[in-house]
Amino acid sequence: MVSGLEARLAENPADPDGWALLGRSYLALERFEEAARAFDHLFRITGDMNVLSDFVEARIMANRAFVDEKMHEILTRVLLDAPHNPKARFYLGIHAIQNDDAETAIQIWTDLIHISPPDAAWVPLVRQHINRTAEAASIDVSVFKPSSSARDLIPDETPRGPTQEDIENAAELTADEQMEMIRSMVQRLADRLEENPNDPEGWSRLIQSYEVLGETEKATEARKAAEPYLEF
Repeated sequence: MVSGLEARLAENPADPDGWALLGRSYLALERFEEAARAFDHLFRITGDMNVLSDFVEARIMANRAFVDEKMHEILTRVLLDAPHNPKARFYLGIHAIQNDDAETAIQIWTDLIHISPPDAAWVPLVRQHINRTAEAASIDVSVFKPSSSARDLIPDETPRGPTQEDIENAAELTADEQMEMIRSMVQRLADRLEENPNDPEGWSRLIQSYEVLGETEKATEARKAAEPYLEF
């Protein structure tokens, strides 16, 4: 299949879909240098900064998962133009770890989780990296909150948590996936209320979410914090 795709692109080198498929195919075959060249060509065709992050990922894999300074520079450029790009944020965190800066890595990944959909495939992996990094560096991960720049990337600043419908829809997931999704949504709501507490609807959602999860102590704490803003 790859050989046929290569031949087709030799005849039609301006086919972006073909180059995207070829790059992904090379990655799957662990032909990382060739994947990097394919994504580089695709970026030259499209100018898509998200493609540039695919190029960087392939180069990093070719370099045995090491993020060198040139790749760091490109990742920073990607993030300036595509601030929601998860690969750029993830590998910038890896670069920080490789430079013995655990706190910066945890902050970068905390921001990544904040701006990601709760059910994004990469969220559990990022949480694992945060927890392992915090444990290795003896850092209290609970003190890390999304940065102001990450909060600005969420277009809807109205705090929201999982509704009963959200929780019912999660029934199709495994038990661990359900809890990961729900707790992520609840934590996002709690973080936003900490920054913007004057939101009665947000507090009601948070309290209800804690009660649904059976976390009665947190529900009580939320009620106390909400007293100036919510009538019970």
